[in-house]
Amino acid sequence: MARHAEEEPAAWWSAEKLAALPKEKIDRFFVAGTVVVEIDTVLAAKASAGAEAIRPQADSRFHPNDLLHLYHHEATVHTAAGLNGRRQPHLRSLALGAPRAGRAVREAGRGAVPCSP
Repeated sequence: MARHAEEEPAAWWSAEKLAALPKEKIDRFFVAGTVVVEIDTVLAAKASAGAEAIRPQADSRFHPNDLLHLYHHEATVHTAAGLNGRRQPHLRSLALGAPRAGRAVREAGRGAVPCSP
């Protein structure tokens, strides 16, 4: 981690650059076109994923090494779990995933008041 902080700012990628890179890898892992990468302008976290989309936060900056982490964590954990949950005959709730800060922030942006359980 400390090594990242010492690197030139040019080594850090925008969310747009990051979003353009994993498409080929994602399409190889999932059926092509099943999962999209879209920039999220109100997400509280650096990135989020669900069954249909992986969302890097628009204002975040990513180190090139973040690509592997985002691919493995967001795509092969959260997205794959969501898609698998949708295909379950009895426990479709597995597709819902865990509550996220991103959802609360998006709802707050629409005038709703986020509340904790």
